[in-house]
Amino acid sequence: MWSTVSVCRYLRRLVFLLLSTSLLVCLLGPTTSPLMLRVSEREQPIRGTIVAVRGLFAPEIFPIDLATGRLETPIAVPIVPTGVFIAPEGEAFIFRVLGSEIIPVSLARRRVERPIHVGGRIDNVALSPDGHLLYVTIGEHTLAAISTESLRVQFRMELPAGVGDLAVDPSGKTAYVDSSAFITERLPHVYVGGNAISVVNLRRRVVSRVFRLPGIAEVAGVEVLPHELLAASESLTTSWTTLYEVSLPTMRIVVQRALTSIVNGFSVAPNGREAYLNVGTNSLREVDLPNLSVRRTFVVGVDPAGALFTPDGYYMVVATFSGVVIVDLSDCRVVQRIELPPEAGLGGAVYRGAVGLALVPGS
Repeated sequence: MWSTVSVCRYLRRLVFLLLSTSLLVCLLGPTTSPLMLRVSEREQPIRGTIVAVRGLFAPEIFPIDLATGRLETPIAVPIVPTGVFIAPEGEAFIFRVLGSEIIPVSLARRRVERPIHVGGRIDNVALSPDGHLLYVTIGEHTLAAISTESLRVQFRMELPAGVGDLAVDPSGKTAYVDSSAFITERLPHVYVGGNAISVVNLRRRVVSRVFRLPGIAEVAGVEVLPHELLAASESLTTSWTTLYEVSLPTMRIVVQRALTSIVNGFSVAPNGREAYLNVGTNSLREVDLPNLSVRRTFVVGVDPAGALFTPDGYYMVVATFSGVVIVDLSDCRVVQRIELPPEAGLGGAVYRGAVGLALVPGS
């Protein structure tokens, strides 16, 4: 899934994207029926079941069988979601950035459960590697953990600065939290520019250190690699993004590369050798992780909003405003575009896309 970043930027662009959706979809060419799925020329079958969340006016969850492209009957949900996670037991958890609650949804019973109130404004959410905890950054400087089994808050802890994106290492022992904002004593005054990452020991529930990236900037995303941390930092003077590979556990910058573009989010491939950056209104950029060199930029659809990888690692599935897109990672070619049922937007635009995706465990 994306390291979800720059949510306020996303919300500011929402109206513009709705108005421009119809035109851009036409420019990208026709799409195929959601009931048909064209298999890549590499002849690797596309496997897995996902759920897509969408809704500006009628929020819903859509289970989708990737092997056939079949959409199951959607489940109506009470909030406009911006993300979704699925626990090992098959329970889905949806949330809205800047909202105050997480909504459990039973996919088996097709029922919305009682909401979990987190006690503040949600900035971001991450699922633990074993799927039993949801880590939530809240308000100005709080990290909370919620059990996906009991649906109760397990702990809350204060961080030294404003919180945003977060990533948990594969062992589940350490979290890396964007702590870019300086919080003044006279709330609600918040000043960005700290460009810092808090390293949190989740077992002891303490901040073991705060690591600062160079420059006057704010952290725009973090993702844990096998031996490094991949971080994106957005300059407050140029709005351009710099990528960093930071060695673990020493937190020493190994490689950095400046990009003449804004990065709205990124995902790391299962093999750990490529990252895919959301760099524009309709494009992703493939980056080689050993040296952070750019391999290629390719079009996927209107405003990419989230991504995941199929269990075999052959394909990437991307949520866009114009549909759910399947990309063959061997050549970054779009092999299928699955449209959700149309939803009327502003200015006569027709919205067929999604804002978040999650893979159903065991599919």
